[in-house]
Amino acid sequence: MIIWSGRGIWILFVFAFTTIGIVLFRPYYFIIGLYPVIIGLLVTALFSWFAGNSWNSKKEEINEGTGQIKYQKKHSLFWIPMQYWGIILPIIAVIILAHRSIWKAVFLTLFILLFLVLFRLIFPEKDDHMQQNIDHKRYY
Repeated sequence: MIIWSGRGIWILFVFAFTTIGIVLFRPYYFIIGLYPVIIGLLVTALFSWFAGNSWNSKKEEINEGTGQIKYQKKHSLFWIPMQYWGIILPIIAVIILAHRSIWKAVFLTLFILLFLVLFRLIFPEKDDHMQQNIDHKRYY
């Protein structure tokens, strides 16, 4: 049984479509090993990280006319928010790759870490603390 809320089921759809697409376009990869699964996990991790951060970022909306709070639905798969699957799936990919070759797993781990460092340098985290204070003063 698959348990999801909101758009969390999209994680499975993206993984299935990516893996099947790789096998259809390059069928001999499937004979060589689990590379379509590993690539599918990494593509799905990127999707779930960005989509989860975007979709789960707003927690509540306040109706200015009535003052009622409207809570937004969370997007999760197996009770785990989508953005956390962006961390779990590359770990699974490294474990699968480590079963085949430890050097490939080390290379993939270093590549993922380099990507995360470069991503943080290119797109620094915004400081929403001031905006939250402004919103808090406006509604209360």
